[in-house]
Amino acid sequence: MRAIFAAFALAFLLSASFAVENVKVLFPLHKDVEQGGRVYLGKMGPGQTISISVEPKVSSGGVNGIGGRFDTLEIVVPQGWTGKNSKLYADPMQAEITAAEDAAEGEHVIEASLVDEGNGELIGNGEGKVPFTIVVDVEKDIMDMQIANTYIQTGAGQPARYHISVYNKGAANDVFEVSASGVRGWAFKKSIYVPAGSSREIEYEVVGNDEATYELSIKARSISSSLISAQQSVKLNVKSDLAADYRATTKGVMLFPLVQAPVYFIAGLISNVLG
Repeated sequence: MRAIFAAFALAFLLSASFAVENVKVLFPLHKDVEQGGRVYLGKMGPGQTISISVEPKVSSGGVNGIGGRFDTLEIVVPQGWTGKNSKLYADPMQAEITAAEDAAEGEHVIEASLVDEGNGELIGNGEGKVPFTIVVDVEKDIMDMQIANTYIQTGAGQPARYHISVYNKGAANDVFEVSASGVRGWAFKKSIYVPAGSSREIEYEVVGNDEATYELSIKARSISSSLISAQQSVKLNVKSDLAADYRATTKGVMLFPLVQAPVYFIAGLISNVLG
């Protein structure tokens, strides 16, 4: 009788361990995933990092048939990529995937598993795991840039402010660096953080000290990879004349003694008339 009871108990535990409710992906999408299932996270660029968060608790299976809690989320990435497992006992469990900086365009597969350390709660596939597959598409054309004002006239030594919108079309948050070429000695760079699937606006300044018409190239590139970038041509006409000098006083960049402030205030008003 004891042998029969022991066999029955073992069969119950084994059946309980295999009866696992679907695990729940919380970020960057909401999705229930069964063992051996597939999670498509979206598009990312070479070198970018994307994260995935998973609920550690399940409400079925386990020792008593009421579920349990997984301890960690493990991932195995392709060669050249970087993976970071979730912290032990984190809630939710969050892992990170970083594509190689020269990752080829196309579909890439990452193997993932929820792990019950030591199979202590008898949840998962009988080995304390729920394996599933993560899929991402790598694309270089993952961002865009638009400049609202492509022609600016200003005085020598005065800033020309270009209004730039940077678009992140992928599923990975990123920081983009804006720079310009075409003005001798100008190496100013400005960074902007753009969350996944959104856009941000930035003012970027260029200063020309010599009277000339400059053909500039303004570029925004991801700090993750030089392969993710966009650029646009603009013009800057540096011209020293009375109207340009007056207009410069309204930009708040000229320094002058306090006693001369009324004079420059009047100059600013004149610039609006001449402008």
